[in-house]
Amino acid sequence: MERSFNDVSLILRTQMNSYSFDDKITISDNLSAYTLPCFSEMKGKIKTTRLKYSAIVQALVCIEGTIEIEVDFKRFHLAKNDIIIITNKQVGELYEMSDDVQYALVLINADFYDPNLNRTNTINQRKLLADFPFCHVNDKELKEIVVTYELLKAKMQQEDTYYRTETIKGYVHAFFYNIFSKLTERKKEQEKAVVQDILEISRQQDIYKRFMHTVEKNYVHERHIKFYADILCITPKYLSQIIYKVSGRFANEFINDYVIREAKALIKSHNYTMLQISEMLNFTSQSFFSRFFKKATGYTPLQYQNEN
Repeated sequence: MERSFNDVSLILRTQMNSYSFDDKITISDNLSAYTLPCFSEMKGKIKTTRLKYSAIVQALVCIEGTIEIEVDFKRFHLAKNDIIIITNKQVGELYEMSDDVQYALVLINADFYDPNLNRTNTINQRKLLADFPFCHVNDKELKEIVVTYELLKAKMQQEDTYYRTETIKGYVHAFFYNIFSKLTERKKEQEKAVVQDILEISRQQDIYKRFMHTVEKNYVHERHIKFYADILCITPKYLSQIIYKVSGRFANEFINDYVIREAKALIKSHNYTMLQISEMLNFTSQSFFSRFFKKATGYTPLQYQNEN
């Protein structure tokens, strides 16, 4: 089997527990009593040049410890119960492994892998692996994957048994489909989250539009957020949060803007006294109106009228 990603295949070369079958599949792990040399001792020997995989698909299962790996210039941190599948023709580099790492690694030639994993789904599987190469499994799921790996390893160690090739392919199917199941689940969860985000954004936009429409009709008589929140059947706090998310401004700012805009128009018309304007805008007193206007504009109503 051609292996051109030296950083990962170096793990194989440090193992006594490594098996190959018909130059099509190689597996390796450090799950036996044999102890993997500390990564700190190995690190100086590892080539750091990024090289391309050739005809290999790899599944790396982190059972204990941590592994730092980069695939197609994207960094992945594998911890306990994490799995990554690396397809052929990808670029990568191994950066770090904890000294307590336990892993299982399966490498398969593409001509052994693709034809035997549901030919009708090959394109979908490749897209799945391109978008979601990494997943986390729970303890029960990890146990099932490890058990399947151990069965695969045991069958690869046997020689001259009937249907050995077919059985190995069956275990390969079980091993990879268990992982594909988790990758597909992760994809569905993300798609669901995207849909929910879209629906939430749409709902927020709808609340914003309805709020602005309601303010436009009622700002003269109502300046309290609670009034508008009650009409929209949400809490004042939630209303303020939504308006801020959509517009970057708080709800009360829009209400006040409408009031100030109307006040400016009435003042510039010179048709009304300040007392009349304050009453028209539903202020309790002229002085309160004057303070409200000055806080928003920096001018008293009279100063604004003289300036204009």
